[in-house]
Amino acid sequence: MKRLLPLLITLVLLAVTAAGGIWLTCTESGLGALARLAVSASGRRLSLDEPSGRLIGPLGVARVSWSEPGTEVVIEGLRIDWAPGALLEQRLSIAELAAARVAIEIAGSDEASAPPSSLRLPLAVDVKEIVISRLDYGKLFSAGDLHAAYAGDTAGHRLTGVRGRFGKTAIAGEMTLGANAPLPVQAGATLSGQLDERPVRLVVDAAGPLERVVLKAVAEQGLRGDAQVTLTPFARHAFAEARLALADVDPAAWIDGAPVARLTLHAQVRPDEKQDGALGGDFDVGNSIAGPLDRQRLPLDSLSGRFDRADGGVRFAGLAARLPGQGRLNGGGNWRDGSLDLDLEASGLDAAQLASVLRSTRLNGPISARIASDRQELSVRLGDTRFVLAARVSHEQGRVGLSHLELAAGEARLTARGELDTARDMAFSATGELERFNPSRFARVPAAMLNGSLSTSGRLRPRPVVEAQFVLRDSRLAGQPLTGRGDLVIDWPRIPRADVQLAAGPNTLTARGAFGQPGDSLQVDIDAPALAPYGIDGSLSGHLRLAGTPAQPTLAAELATPRLGLSGVGRIKDASLTANLGSLPDSPLRVDARAGIVDGADQPGLIRKLDVHGEGTRRQHRLRFAGEITGGNVLKLVVEGGVGDDTRQLQWSGRLLEGSLAATERFRSFALTQPAPITLGAAAWRVGPLLLAGDAWQLRLQADAGAQRLRAEVSGHGSRLGDISGQLEATMLDAWTLNRRAAWQGSLRGEVPDLGWVAELLGETWRSGGRFNGEVKLGGTPEHPLASGEFRGDELALTLPEQGMRLTNGVLAARLDDNLLRVSQLAFDSQLQPAPRTLQRAAGDVLAEKAARPGRLEIAGQMRVDRASDGATLDLRLDRVGVYQLPGQWMLVSGDGNISLIEDALRVRGRLAIDAAFWQMAPMGAPRLSDDVVIKAADGAAAPTGFRPRLDLDVDTDLGRNFHFTGLGLEARLAGSVRLRAEGRDLPRASGRIRTQGGRYDAFGQQLEIERGILTFQGLLDNPAIDALAVRRGLAVEAGVQITGTVQRPIVRLVSDPDVPDVEKLSWLVLGHGPEQGGAGAAGLLLSAAGSLFGNDSGGLMRQIKQGFGIDEFSVRQGQIGDSGGRQMGSRVVGGSFNTASGTGDQIVSVGRRLSRNVLLSYDQALGRAGSVVKLTVNLNRQVSLVARAGTDNALDMLYTITFGGPAPRAGRADSPR
Repeated sequence: MKRLLPLLITLVLLAVTAAGGIWLTCTESGLGALARLAVSASGRRLSLDEPSGRLIGPLGVARVSWSEPGTEVVIEGLRIDWAPGALLEQRLSIAELAAARVAIEIAGSDEASAPPSSLRLPLAVDVKEIVISRLDYGKLFSAGDLHAAYAGDTAGHRLTGVRGRFGKTAIAGEMTLGANAPLPVQAGATLSGQLDERPVRLVVDAAGPLERVVLKAVAEQGLRGDAQVTLTPFARHAFAEARLALADVDPAAWIDGAPVARLTLHAQVRPDEKQDGALGGDFDVGNSIAGPLDRQRLPLDSLSGRFDRADGGVRFAGLAARLPGQGRLNGGGNWRDGSLDLDLEASGLDAAQLASVLRSTRLNGPISARIASDRQELSVRLGDTRFVLAARVSHEQGRVGLSHLELAAGEARLTARGELDTARDMAFSATGELERFNPSRFARVPAAMLNGSLSTSGRLRPRPVVEAQFVLRDSRLAGQPLTGRGDLVIDWPRIPRADVQLAAGPNTLTARGAFGQPGDSLQVDIDAPALAPYGIDGSLSGHLRLAGTPAQPTLAAELATPRLGLSGVGRIKDASLTANLGSLPDSPLRVDARAGIVDGADQPGLIRKLDVHGEGTRRQHRLRFAGEITGGNVLKLVVEGGVGDDTRQLQWSGRLLEGSLAATERFRSFALTQPAPITLGAAAWRVGPLLLAGDAWQLRLQADAGAQRLRAEVSGHGSRLGDISGQLEATMLDAWTLNRRAAWQGSLRGEVPDLGWVAELLGETWRSGGRFNGEVKLGGTPEHPLASGEFRGDELALTLPEQGMRLTNGVLAARLDDNLLRVSQLAFDSQLQPAPRTLQRAAGDVLAEKAARPGRLEIAGQMRVDRASDGATLDLRLDRVGVYQLPGQWMLVSGDGNISLIEDALRVRGRLAIDAAFWQMAPMGAPRLSDDVVIKAADGAAAPTGFRPRLDLDVDTDLGRNFHFTGLGLEARLAGSVRLRAEGRDLPRASGRIRTQGGRYDAFGQQLEIERGILTFQGLLDNPAIDALAVRRGLAVEAGVQITGTVQRPIVRLVSDPDVPDVEKLSWLVLGHGPEQGGAGAAGLLLSAAGSLFGNDSGGLMRQIKQGFGIDEFSVRQGQIGDSGGRQMGSRVVGGSFNTASGTGDQIVSVGRRLSRNVLLSYDQALGRAGSVVKLTVNLNRQVSLVARAGTDNALDMLYTITFGGPAPRAGRADSPR
């Protein structure tokens, strides 16, 4: 027994231990005991509340917390499901690790620490699913719906399948961490969500050793920019450097009513190594489209500065803002205890750059502001040599106070003060004084001299209640006397009292009475015969009487004007309005409105013969509308219906009985096929279904709004229209106001089998064809719509018969993704016609190769279609495109370029080359109007000039080696290049040169060889500089024409080699020989008569003779049949003795045909006696020629010409002004 006792004790201990182990691991009470043991062993730093389950799993703890100085971790709703058996394989396997909430608080430390040398695990760990419903990391961020999987071993740690949400932002990514030094980190994630209801997507990457991780973020959608942060978790500071760069930020896209801008932002932040917790950095903001506020632009070019955070505050130094017009703001500020103090100094501030209606200034002075949570103050005192602006504004406890406002220029002065209570009923009060105030000195408004006062008070909630009085005395407006007074009380919707009198020159306006209750009556009288001084074209006269209540008003009105218009808006002529409306359901209703002509701002005759007529009662009436719209298109509408008897909720119900447009082009005409119901009310409205039919198409429209919903549908079909269908649903604030921030959705589908009608939109001379189908889906919100879709086109064709251009076999492939339209392909074949024979002979094989197959036009690009963007870019590639394919105009063009729409400017860039061209210009002589002629419309007004868009043009054109030109007497090959540039709405300007290569020029009835021909462009296209020289070769005296100057102001000179007087130059040029016999007076007569005889636009008598008989030479000269027709020495003797009375006895008519440049076959016939000879002249060079004669005189002569008695021949030719 003694030997068995130790064994029994051991067995009992083992049994107790096993039982204890089973109890601890397999029972909930054992789990609780272990929890209490762990809490005790941690020194109460660990807390485990309400453990449940078993240690071997699954188990749960209602709340786990770990607390020690500087660190606190809380886990709520912890659940663990693991497999203990995996420990036998030296592996920890957890199927699920979940928590309802995890909160981590770690106090910052200014002490550096060494990174761990190793993060190796003693065994492999595998967590198949980690689920955390909410994660809070201090006050930095909160995340929810986190999911991930974890795997770790001796090599490293891996988080995969990470996904979750940060507010409205979704995150997805993965991460790896090495277990051995230097503990490399590699992570990547995508963050996508919405920022102010706009989609945003960021791609984040992290890499580097754990002690210095570089985090990079790149915006892929919604924003353009990137950021980089260098994290140093074990150093004194949590990061070493942070950098942010953003581009193309538009405040208008994010904030309602904000001005449009294109901002770039660069910022850098660095910790201060000398001071714990201190930070410093700099920032720079740029704006590429600065502009005035009244044009919805931000008047800021750039803003830069430095900031330093230390001792609980932030100091801003070196703040520098550049404003348009060379304005500057410089200064600094401090942020401490929730308050920002700014002290700035303005210099050169131009008010016209802030608002375009203001006058230009150069204001200088201080601007100070204090912005705190409980009070905000602004003080301004600016001035220059002409203006002074001073103001003090404050806001505290919901009250805005303007304690002082002064605007002065010399003796002109405006002073005001006021107060607004924003916290309660929006009560307000304000007073102001005007002393010799001329607003035109401050803004671009009509000149005035105002003396008067204004006082007003009231409240804006729960309904507007306003009481105002004003007095104008001894004032002038636009050079006309101005007086008036007013006493007005408004208790909306009632006007209890109105007494207003205004007199401006001969124009008067009076309003007296009340409106809003039974028995009230408000009378308005207008007599304005001369409105021109005030910028209004025309006159207006009439009366209005308004009585009753808003629910049951009575209106009687008579207005008339022979002409009334406002620049930039439009104008009406011969217009009148007569209206009578009773307050009871059966009261008579009558409306007559007419206008002879309604002009748009830039479209005269927009509507003609406008006639609106309505009659009946409030309960039942009929309205007719008729008018000619834009050039004879007659629109007619007829509706009937009435207003319901319920005065608490006004509603008009009726039908559209007739609706038609009789257009001058049949395809634009349409008509309503059956009456369409219409209901219009304050709480709801409904239109349709409207059934419209046009030229081989039908369309159905229907829309309604009510109960905060808008629905619209459209469908149509026809041989021209194809098949289309669409729908739209949106949220409304009320029946007439769209909720711009609420989601909407819609779609539009279309399939058009024949695009022949597209040509009718391009112009009368175009032809088109092809098939098209597409679909667009609409999402987002009305404020920030998102459109997506796809478009395809096949067998597309565009032709322009007047140019012979034919683009066929076209294809279109385009996609629309989140408002970005990408045209991946828009391509056409260019069908080519045979080239003119002249070009075929000249270009030969080169042309045959280029014209052997069709040319190609390819277009690709992208553009944004939302309001937030104004950019569009199309890339063009031309390969032998036949832009002209006619017998007289034939041209192939190749090249590339792009067209962009930036803001409201069309940006064009390109390089074009002409592969081959033949251009035959029609004879000149068509009449045209002088430049000083102004074309006016039938009513006497100047006809509007065509709209010229803003251009940013830069196109380089090379004429190539095969551009042949004929016309205006010129026949030559052209070469060179021209660069076209344009900015704004200026006409394009050209630079470059065009040169002639060989060729000939017909002048003075002769074919001259072109020795030099240059057009130099350095300005507008229509007036290049000229440098041209054309010479008649092969004669003893080679005479010619030199043209210099410009196209609009050419200078024509006669030249010759050797140099001879102008009389002889002209004789050799025109007749082919010298004056020979005949007095100097006769030679002078030849010079003066040459212009009228040979120089007119029709080509002159000599040219007509040559063209009619197919000869090259024709002349009448004095001499003998047997002479050579050479130059006579006597021609050099001025005032010598010539035989001027020989009659026709020595007159010879000579006609000839050039066989080549140096060979002439001619026939001479004597007029006074019998005699004729046929001559063959061969010019061996300028001095030596052979002449063979047969006929009356038979001979073979060799002539050698010697010139003496004048200057020696030279390379350059003498010239003299003609």
